[in-house]
This record gives sequence, structure tokens and C-alpha cells, in this order.
Amino acid sequence: MRRAALSVLAVALLLAAGCEQPGSTSRPASSPHMPAGYGILVGGIETPCSPPGRIAYRAGMVFVLRGRFTDIGPWIPKSRVQGIPSVASQLVPAGGHFTFLLRAGRYVLIDDDGGERTSNGSGTTVSYVPWTNALVEAGQTSQWDIPPDPTACPLIPST
Repeated sequence: MRRAALSVLAVALLLAAGCEQPGSTSRPASSPHMPAGYGILVGGIETPCSPPGRIAYRAGMVFVLRGRFTDIGPWIPKSRVQGIPSVASQLVPAGGHFTFLLRAGRYVLIDDDGGERTSNGSGTTVSYVPWTNALVEAGQTSQWDIPPDPTACPLIPST
């Protein structure tokens, strides 16, 4: 009887210790697992007309495209990105951020909730999307915000 009690006690101690081998390391359950060759991309959609020195984030739908754009400026015609398959997307609430786990590489972040602009003074109205290029590095967390349209807020003249 005494031998059985000692055996049960030994098994209980092994289970309580987690059967961990000397020299092994364990990760806390709360730490995120990042697969080899992947990185985390976080950011937000910046709100136009924020006070100087402050960044606020608005709601919108963010799409991630593989590659890089060489355009200059805060927006591109929506027709330019239509039909390009996205590798990820996320609906972002006002004040919120997006988070993507992506393979290391170059990406384009698109805010699909653009607007309309008159193109080159021609009178032709085009739909546009705010965007930014982003770089994801393996094993790293990178922040890339989608910038606001700088023409969305009129300049307030100083007195």
C-alpha cells in the first residue's frame, strides 16, 4: 500500500513539473508565434485634418497587395488597383489598427475607402485610393500607416 502511494506521488510530481527536461526552454503561452520567414505588419489609416503633432486613425478597409508601386503622391486611381488580387485584408474600426502576419517582402497597403478627385484639371472625375508601400522583414514587427490625403483639409490662414 505504501509503495502504491509513493508511485502515485511520483507520477503527480512529474505531471506538476510538466515533465520538462533539464536545459529545455519554454515560451509563455501569451507570446505570439512567428513562423520562419514571416513578419508582422501593424498600422492604421491616418485621419486627415488632425491637429499638428497628433495622429488619429479612422475606420476603413485595408487591402494588402504583393509588390511595390513607384507612383508619387498620396493617392492613385482606384482603376489602377482593381483586379490585383490581395494577399490579405482587414476592416479597421475608427481609432483602431490593422495587424497582418505576412511573408517577408514588399507590399502595398491600400485604403479602399478613398474618394473622388478631378484629375489634372481636365474636369474628369476619378475615384482614388490612399496607399503606401510597406516592407515586412522576417522575425520583425514593422509599423506602416496609410497617410491621409494632404489636400483633404483646407489650409487655415494665420492671422
